[in-house]
Order: sequence, then structure tokens, then C-alpha cells
Amino acid sequence: MCDYFPVLVLDPNPGFAESALTPDDILAGRELAGRVVVYDDDHYYMANSLAVDLALKGHDVTIVTPMPTLAGWMGNTLEQPRMLQGLAETGIAMHPYSTAVGWEYGSLVVARSDTGEALPRIEGETLLSVTIREPETELSRELDARGVSHRLIGDAECPGPIQTAVYSGHRHARELPEQETGDLPFRRERPVLFDW
Repeated sequence: MCDYFPVLVLDPNPGFAESALTPDDILAGRELAGRVVVYDDDHYYMANSLAVDLALKGHDVTIVTPMPTLAGWMGNTLEQPRMLQGLAETGIAMHPYSTAVGWEYGSLVVARSDTGEALPRIEGETLLSVTIREPETELSRELDARGVSHRLIGDAECPGPIQTAVYSGHRHARELPEQETGDLPFRRERPVLFDW
């Protein structure tokens, strides 16, 4: 599992496993019916981008997140103001600070993220859940069974955006000498260009 989630509970919210679509479903061309409720517990670009795309295709879209603001991680990449503007311009209803409790009878059951106080249900015919993804470890299990030495990197270690996969591969390459010989990891020189 992910290094930063040593104890991770992956039980889905009630009703999500039976009803929720994923970004993969949408990208594969799955047809949607009626009002779409997008639940974003990823906090980066995927849920927001899909919400805008669906709204531009004529769907009535609501986006919900447990965080105090939508697209929270995009604040770190300076994309958040533009994304929030896109959500507003396409008429998407936005519900920050609303934690999903379940999906039942065509509505998202939500509670206030800080107090747990019940909030009004958010109606919709289609639920799109953009949440944590599980690592794909089938190949790793097969290699283990065959006694092949290997290391999980990228999405097999911990799914995330492209930069985490690039970093994971880069980190693995830097640590190869240590794994093979026990030497210290590769050190990069940081020359002083100007000595004032």
C-alpha cells in the first residue's frame, strides 16, 4: 500500500459499490442519464475536469467534496482559480465541505465535514465517484510466485497523478545502487555558481 497510508480502510460508502461510476467509465464512453453528481475525494484535476466536460455536453452537474474548497490540490499548482472559474461559468452547483455518507434512492447523503451534521441530500440520477484508487499488484504477485526480485513503483505502488509516477521511477533509479550493492544512494552535486 501507499507509504503515507499505512493503515487504510477501503470500505466503500453504502450504495457506492452498486451505483457509482468511475472516471474510467466516463472516459470509456459510458452513457449518463439525468443529473450527474460528482463526488470528489481526489482533490486534484480529474473530478473538476470531468464535471466541466459533462456540463459542456449538456448535463446538469453538481460537484461535492469533503474539503473546504473544490480542487484543493490545484492551489499548489496555481490552477485552482481557473478551474473554479470554469466550474462557475458552466453552471455547476458546488458543495464544498460536504462528506458523502452514502448513495440511496437517487441522492447523495452528505454530512458537514467538520461536525458531521446532516446536510440536505443532493439529488441526481448518476453518481460519479472520483476517490482513492487501489494499487494494481497482480503482476507483482505473479513475479513473487515465480521468485523474481522486483520493486513496486508508480501506480503499482500507489496510484496518483503523473508527477508521482515520474517521481517514483526517478527515486527508484537513484536508489538502485543501494539496493544492489548496499552503497549509499546516488548523490547529486550542487556546485556553487557564485561565491559572493
